[in-house]
Amino acid sequence: MVAAPTISRIRQALPTDPISSTSWQSYHSLPPPQGNEAVVNQAAMDLLRKLPGVTDANHRALMTAFGSLRGLADAPLDRLQQVMGGERSARMLREFLDAPCPRL
Repeated sequence: MVAAPTISRIRQALPTDPISSTSWQSYHSLPPPQGNEAVVNQAAMDLLRKLPGVTDANHRALMTAFGSLRGLADAPLDRLQQVMGGERSARMLREFLDAPCPRL
């Protein structure tokens, strides 16, 4: 009879550093990135592209300038205008990010 897996046994089986190249192979069937290739957070990119004011023309500039969704959320309007290349799209994005969330 095989013992049921426990949380401690599962944790012991996982590599301690999920970012290293050896653990990359254990988590994914793809080889680790090499050279200038980067691991991309596709979910964050998809979310970014769905935000108001973000277009095919400016989403890459936003990713480069702010590095993360947190960096984007913390960006002041004037910096958004510089990166996005226009006041209208930057204002749409800033207003969306600053809008209060209603309680459910």
